[in-house]
Amino acid sequence: MKKRDLAKWLLLWALSPAEVRGNGDVVLVADLQCPHTCAPGLEPGYLVEVAQRALEAKGFRSRYEVGNWARLRQNLAQATTPHVVLGLVRDADTEKTYRLTQRPIATVPNCFFVRQSDPWSYRQPSSLAGRKLGLNHGYEYPTGLTAGLQQLGPKVTINRVAGEAPAPQHLQMLLLGRSDTVLQDRLVFEREIRRSRAVGKLRSAGCVEEGDDGFYLGVPAHLPNASVWAQRLDQGVAVLTQSGELARILARYGVTER
Repeated sequence: MKKRDLAKWLLLWALSPAEVRGNGDVVLVADLQCPHTCAPGLEPGYLVEVAQRALEAKGFRSRYEVGNWARLRQNLAQATTPHVVLGLVRDADTEKTYRLTQRPIATVPNCFFVRQSDPWSYRQPSSLAGRKLGLNHGYEYPTGLTAGLQQLGPKVTINRVAGEAPAPQHLQMLLLGRSDTVLQDRLVFEREIRRSRAVGKLRSAGCVEEGDDGFYLGVPAHLPNASVWAQRLDQGVAVLTQSGELARILARYGVTER
């Protein structure tokens, strides 16, 4: 056997389904951002289903865990077994920390929401002066927006919400006036508005048109063979795309294909 062939054989052996099963299932992790990542159950979210099916297509089993995003990031830094993070946005910091899939699973913008009677609308970061802005604790936001908020300094009040599911708390803070503006994933917050029977009380006030709005799957870069795991996910998603299963999963959650 040639050295090159031997090396390939050893890599395949090290990443075989039997080896992973022996050490436990691949762990899928996310916070609650439904319809992307929902509570475990029959409809756990389209990112969860896509990751599960993609791994199954390559012969691997998985389990899904939900948690506070800031705490998940800390735990992931200590992980030693295969983990896949769901719903990552591609930017310079994320690409240092994770090995991402080549293409996003879906694309959804982040939008600002206000009370229905509020005439304010987003034009650029400076238009946030004087606002009480709700953001998610531990989240990375587009570079231009982040720089604009830093320049505004005390001219903008930022209310950061932590927890497994920040959207419901943001909605209540808007209704109670503790925040007058929130920045949220459009699909997540519109779903929460419907669930909370707040239709007609809140409205979208513009979206952030900057950077990559795609949602990617990622593997912590410090894990052994992280790039290979990302490639396996890409290969599994390609199988789902060719079979039409990806489109069917997205359609069930009301998400358009990437």
